[in-house]
Amino acid sequence: MERGARILVFCLPGIGDALLFTPAFRALKEGRPDAHVTALVMFAGTRDILLDNPYVDEVILFDFIAEGALRSLRFVWGLRRRGFDVTILGYPSNRLEYNLIARLIGAKMRVGHRYRRLDWVCGNWLNTHTVQEDDALSNIDENLRLASIVTGAQHSDTDVELALDTHARAYAVRWLCERRLTGRTLVGFHPGGSTRKNHRNKRWAWERYAELGGMLARDCGASILVFGGADETTECKQIASGIGADAHVVNTMDLRQTCALINVCAHFVSNDSALMHLAGALGVPTTGIFGPTSAPWVRIPGAPRREVSLGLACQPCFRYSPRHLSCVYGDFRCLADLKAERVAEVVKRALAEEQKERIPAAEAVL
Repeated sequence: MERGARILVFCLPGIGDALLFTPAFRALKEGRPDAHVTALVMFAGTRDILLDNPYVDEVILFDFIAEGALRSLRFVWGLRRRGFDVTILGYPSNRLEYNLIARLIGAKMRVGHRYRRLDWVCGNWLNTHTVQEDDALSNIDENLRLASIVTGAQHSDTDVELALDTHARAYAVRWLCERRLTGRTLVGFHPGGSTRKNHRNKRWAWERYAELGGMLARDCGASILVFGGADETTECKQIASGIGADAHVVNTMDLRQTCALINVCAHFVSNDSALMHLAGALGVPTTGIFGPTSAPWVRIPGAPRREVSLGLACQPCFRYSPRHLSCVYGDFRCLADLKAERVAEVVKRALAEEQKERIPAAEAVL
């Protein structure tokens, strides 16, 4: 009996992009149920969100940046010996390094995009099967197009997969009890995000988050949970200090625990970041703050998300390419000029509407 295809999916850019690939994982398994699907990731957080995905058979974690050229070449040679039949470069993967790695692994079928910007110099011509990037489509739709090449069928199911296990849920309950936050209106903040390629400039200023938190604590009786990774600790502590006793910095052991605490929030406020996508996938009402990046590209269908943007003529200016994020004016005014009061209006309105939606259900139980 002929074995099923061995498919290796590159989920290297980060957590959010991997989450937006999950509909494509489902499409691959439904279209090729005999296939063994492996995800290749560079970050522990990406591994965490894919480990329990029912459509991923295996997750391989390897940090190409930290390991250096020699170890990376040895690792790639090991992948080559496994005899993968198909490699897929999840969207967006417009980098020469990714295409070279896919070529060295040696799969006969190498699937990816032809990008609208810097396509030739990034080596996308090294792929054997491609689709042309379409700026009108979202990340999810672009990834489903890649899955269609492999399965030979069209796929339209855009539901994002994110599972919460019982251990993570129990952790969240304990965390709330220890801080006497059970029953409180919790609003999560994520002031961070990627710093690669100058993407730090996607972040709204921490001082604005502190102002916003103070308004929500005063006007809505909210307790603010400030989320961030190890490299965002300073900003998180500054925000919490600016808000006062109603703020709590969240430090977790892994991304599953982080997801469990996001899941108990009544609302989540975030830059365009992985945690914004996680909140959306969990169905937590979210306010996304957008500056140079495109909100439509990273929407999760059905997710209860509001978007705040100044709507300047230059927005969005970011395009998927190896180039660093830059501002034609040099000051990223799309975020610098966005005041806390404007975001507070959106979040307060959302909290009020969500509270109204909960009241009838409570009365029905009574």
